[in-house]
Amino acid sequence: MDMETPTQPPLIARLCSISSDWAEANDVKVSRLGRVVINDGAAIQRLEEGGDLGTVNLGRFAKFLSDPKNWPGGRVPKSAKVFDRDVRREVSA
Repeated sequence: MDMETPTQPPLIARLCSISSDWAEANDVKVSRLGRVVINDGAAIQRLEEGGDLGTVNLGRFAKFLSDPKNWPGGRVPKSAKVFDRDVRREVSA
């Protein structure tokens, strides 16, 4: 099952975008997210350069980014919620 549609960018591109949003919202570098979620501060940078992540780690990022505890004021962006939903669908397909 492919969750990528003409109106929805690929999951990796969406993760990179949401990661930037999270870093900005938390006033930290994007590398902090990788360290917190999968103990790899270079993970997002590698993705931006065309690298891969694997479904388990993709799921870890989706879960983290959809959790209100990880956003200032508990306000999870809609893009992070939709990303989590789509990753769950993709992984269970």
